[in-house]
Amino acid sequence: MSKPPAREQAQVNIRMPDDLRDRIKAAADANNRSMNAEIVASLDEAYPAGPSEFDLALAATMKDGVSRRATFAGSLVVLERSDGGVSIRREDGQPFVPMSG
Repeated sequence: MSKPPAREQAQVNIRMPDDLRDRIKAAADANNRSMNAEIVASLDEAYPAGPSEFDLALAATMKDGVSRRATFAGSLVVLERSDGGVSIRREDGQPFVPMSG
């Protein structure tokens, strides 16, 4: 997952006990990242995002077979029930091939 530019990220100032700061610093050093990145990674693990629009549409299409539109990899796609699963295509009917990068 790519992160938005710093100017678009929330900035939060917190107070914490010195021993907690020391534990975070030690973990950050062990993981080769900044304390900020360590805190964000810890919070992201503790508070995972809910299912995406795509995940919900995929599950619903698998369940009831109804075609749906959803955003996937930055593109609007159509999900359709097919033999043994769900096919993903662009709205113009062409196969969907996510851009790598």
